[in-house]
Amino acid sequence: MNETEPKWWARIPAISAGPSRFWASPTTNSCPTRCASVIRANTRCGHVSVGGEPVGEGGELDGDVEGGADVLPVVVPADGEPPAVHAEATPSSAASATADRAARDRRVMSTNRIFAHPRGFRPERGRNTFHPGDDRRREQRRAMRTSAIPYLILRPEDHVVLGESDFGMPGLAAVESVGPFVGIQASGPLITVHDSIVDAGLGIGHHPHRYNERLFYIEQGELDHDDAMNQITGHMDTGDVGQFTEGQRGMLHSEWNHGNVDTRAYILVYTTDPIPERTAFNVLRDADAPRYDEVDGARTKELVGPRSPLRVNGDIRLFTDARLDAGTAVSLELGRGEGGLVSVREGAAEIDEQPLRPGATLIAPPGEEPRSLPLLAGEPTRLIRVVHGPGHGFVRGQPLPRRASR
Repeated sequence: MNETEPKWWARIPAISAGPSRFWASPTTNSCPTRCASVIRANTRCGHVSVGGEPVGEGGELDGDVEGGADVLPVVVPADGEPPAVHAEATPSSAASATADRAARDRRVMSTNRIFAHPRGFRPERGRNTFHPGDDRRREQRRAMRTSAIPYLILRPEDHVVLGESDFGMPGLAAVESVGPFVGIQASGPLITVHDSIVDAGLGIGHHPHRYNERLFYIEQGELDHDDAMNQITGHMDTGDVGQFTEGQRGMLHSEWNHGNVDTRAYILVYTTDPIPERTAFNVLRDADAPRYDEVDGARTKELVGPRSPLRVNGDIRLFTDARLDAGTAVSLELGRGEGGLVSVREGAAEIDEQPLRPGATLIAPPGEEPRSLPLLAGEPTRLIRVVHGPGHGFVRGQPLPRRASR
């Protein structure tokens, strides 16, 4: 990227930066909600997991640096306010922990709040399942899996820019539209959506991921993957899609841009069910991705879908990159229980006479009935569209706090 050109994300306001996150020592554990607390023996940070269970009381570190929180936040009613669940680490005993759990359970039931699946939780028999809870909570979850909201439009100011202090490395930026640091923390199986830049000659060192799967669509530049835990390496060029299957074992990998131009990658992170036993890395090369005329004036490249040879392990049903001529209309087609998103990469589009400019993201939560969302290009435009299954439903919550760099 030319140094004289403004960064594509420059007009998105950054908020106070958060700390870098790396491996903890064997005697400590990091809070799975990524509150940045390092939890020592017999202490807890105040975050809650499934059914009000405190987190951070022993167990192994399942870090997820760029993938966001390992515990999905609290879902609240549409007319309710997301709760603040963060507290400083305090000493805890078995008796007080039991009392805390009981009190939290009472609050959960009295306010109709629902705790979703913890992504750092070790599942049984290789399945990524929700905690069973009691009958009432199961019914509440079923009721929340779809949304009556047809769609939301996220403007650039509705996103959050993660930077050096978040990743612990220079030369990295990620615009988050879905994830732990914004108000929408899951839509269907999607738990993180990032629009990322890795500066030329830089990257992020080895860091852990586990249980989920992620797709890196390289829109510009190149990126190298090095999984030191599993001795897996790979290279992605412009137009390629890298598939990172974390599996039950997990990975300890780095992402590095050895090229001479900045790399731009559109990243989807989603849960897998069942969780694959093996960690893997695959690449769909640009030349192997199917291309077709969706309608007159719309040339579509299918990254994931019935025409694509790439097979994913999560409920991502369609992932396309389409170039539209001015005046061309396409749609986001959603079946029963499906949700999706649209990201405007270049140009300008509109939906229901509402403008969509570069940097805007349209989120369509999973819905009960089939829908067709019409998109009209006002000029030559490039759109990314994703269709996914019901997954975790539509999860809103209070963004996790980010503290100033230390």
